[in-house]
Amino acid sequence: MMSRSVKRNAIGPLLAVALIGILAAFAAGCGGDDGDEGGTEEATTEEFTDADVTATIEIEMKEFAFIPKDASGPAGIDEIVTPNIGQVEHELELFKSDVDPGSLTVEPEEDKADTSPLGEEILETFAEPGQTDSAIADLKPGKYAMICNVAGHYAAGMWGNLTIK
Repeated sequence: MMSRSVKRNAIGPLLAVALIGILAAFAAGCGGDDGDEGGTEEATTEEFTDADVTATIEIEMKEFAFIPKDASGPAGIDEIVTPNIGQVEHELELFKSDVDPGSLTVEPEEDKADTSPLGEEILETFAEPGQTDSAIADLKPGKYAMICNVAGHYAAGMWGNLTIK
């Protein structure tokens, strides 16, 4: 009889753990919508397809610059294409911001820019040498800050502006 009650007591907690796991997986799959209608990397990659693109803006990445440093493009659903013509990995992080992207503080422990003054990141691309990455976003008219925040790259001058008209 003792072994029978032990089994019942062991099944209850196991069943509870399994149920919690199932509910957590369900919540993770259904959740994640914080009510933000756009402007995040997730929204740009999930909401738009190549068929939605109205313009393509190409910004090359190399040591340690964006070409052009001061880019421009039309408002709308734009594809930002970033070929890496350099010898090391690069990224382009894009923020809708009037803050001068060259004025950020570098965090010494990580050798990366503190992007908090720029606000929310709109999109990010990342490419190894010789590779190209792209992202699609609904870009509204205004100023955008571009930075490469791979360790040491921002401090070396890898930042620029994107003006959307």
